[in-house]
Amino acid sequence: MAKAAGVTGPDLAGLMVNISKAIGAGSKATVSTAALSAKRIHEREIARVAGADMALSGVGAAKGKKGNTKVGVRFTLEGNANTPQAFIKATGPLHIVERNTAGHVIRSAYSKGKRRKGFVGPASAGQFTGGRNAAVNIPGVGFRRSARHPGTTGQHPWRKGATKAAPVIRKTMSSRTASIVKKAAKP
Repeated sequence: MAKAAGVTGPDLAGLMVNISKAIGAGSKATVSTAALSAKRIHEREIARVAGADMALSGVGAAKGKKGNTKVGVRFTLEGNANTPQAFIKATGPLHIVERNTAGHVIRSAYSKGKRRKGFVGPASAGQFTGGRNAAVNIPGVGFRRSARHPGTTGQHPWRKGATKAAPVIRKTMSSRTASIVKKAAKP
């Protein structure tokens, strides 16, 4: 039998089996490493928008309480050892800063039970002087039971994170797989 590069047919078959087993054994760790890299990239993008504490100020506020709802990223590994998959998900109300919001009315928590729709402003000067029933304070204007919010433009931290994470995931997957193949190919 002819030798190709010093490796015989049976040796080559055994080498391919070893490489295949090594790739299968290292797949879960490779996918986990790539997912962790992607998670960290997403967290940096979200922190750029939400702040280092990863809390959206004023979100989730209730009567008499200040709201600071946390946002973040998590990933789960699924599948078997030969075909692992990582699912990266946002936690918390990230959609508030991800997407654009239309103009809307913000009502005081204390006026919601009155079944009023639309803007609830003062009918006459000095009607609302503060206190519990006028919990929306507009600087320079005063206390109101509601305020018109013009809407916001989304900052898209998730989309930006996904764009930045894609090449890192590809690089991590290919370099770790190449390292596994190189180790398995050594005699």
